[in-house]
Amino acid sequence: MSEESAPRVVRLGVKDIVFPSSELSQIEDSSSYLSLDDGGESLRRVFSRDGFVYLRGALGRGNVLCAREAVIEHLSTKGGVFKEGAPGVLLDACGLGCLPMMEGRNGVTHDPRVAGVLEGEPLKGAVGKLLALPPESLRTFDYKWLRAMPRKVFTGVHCDSVYMSRGSPNLLTCWIPFEEAATLELGALALYKGSHRATGGLKKLRETYGAMDTESEPGFVGSGWLTDNPNDVTSLDSEKSQDQQRGWVSGDFSAGDVIIFGMHTLHMSTANLTDNVRISCDVRWQSAGEPIDERYTGSEGELREKQLARKAGGAWATGKGEGDEVTMQDLRKRWGL
Repeated sequence: MSEESAPRVVRLGVKDIVFPSSELSQIEDSSSYLSLDDGGESLRRVFSRDGFVYLRGALGRGNVLCAREAVIEHLSTKGGVFKEGAPGVLLDACGLGCLPMMEGRNGVTHDPRVAGVLEGEPLKGAVGKLLALPPESLRTFDYKWLRAMPRKVFTGVHCDSVYMSRGSPNLLTCWIPFEEAATLELGALALYKGSHRATGGLKKLRETYGAMDTESEPGFVGSGWLTDNPNDVTSLDSEKSQDQQRGWVSGDFSAGDVIIFGMHTLHMSTANLTDNVRISCDVRWQSAGEPIDERYTGSEGELREKQLARKAGGAWATGKGEGDEVTMQDLRKRWGL
């Protein structure tokens, strides 16, 4: 087989997968619906069907690349991260633990260049159409999930309800790549299309795993990921052969793109197989008139205090437990998953 015709293999979690294929297909771009004069009805129809919408270029390429510059500047000041004269290219010794945590509310998340993307009018307009609300009726978490991912790192399968279910059930997550080319090899979001509404095994998953709160589950330790293998989800979807609208989807993304999804849509990421840092941010939006999860609101100091007071589980996992502590493997066995 020639090099030109060789299949493209990417790593989704821990599994090497051919893209595109039945295991991982191309995500559908719904950005054309943004310009329709239908009050967002078409976007909401796609969201209801798939559990997400992908809006190519909706945030403006220049705006996001400007935000990326702010993040690169911040990381460069830390030292020991990038090769000299090559911002964005990781030092050979820079792996997991080398890059500083940027989540929360801090100088880089609320740098005007970054905040202009995360809380800007283009994003608010798209969220407003999905929630059928004017921009002034929206509210965002003060906490931002700004991340820099090194080599080989990925995010495992999860749904956001396990981390932030103490507020609005209509909370939306917006995933924004801060990259000129957020390829599958660099690391990109993948979603299980239709997982928010599927019956059978996925319905059971939503009613068990999807209903847990990682910080209130007695004895729980761990990240809150269901699994690091995408096949574990596919195997639960016993009715997939009858519904070709379901399955893992992803693609190559770039600055200006955004994917917006709901709290019960299963998602994960491909691994960073390059020598470059991968920068992205998750930002949450909801109706200002609905309850909000107070764990993610407040000033920088208030959020720091809340973080210190929170249980070291789920998003704040410290690693392996001891004694009678409960792992995700224990819970999956209990749930029959």
